[in-house]
Amino acid sequence: MYSNASEVVAEALRLLDKFEKAQSIKLDLLCQAMSVGIYQAENNIFSEKSILDLMDD
Repeated sequence: MYSNASEVVAEALRLLDKFEKAQSIKLDLLCQAMSVGIYQAENNIFSEKSILDLMDD
């Protein structure tokens, strides 16, 4: 599959870069979701549903 160690290292670096980009996207999405929740909490916007209600949905 690989001709030499250099190709292995290059592939490992490509995979690491891909992984780091995916992690960054996940972190951005989490921050966006948290921002919505923080805004709602600061403005007293709460759900009438309980945790059990949410689990049933």
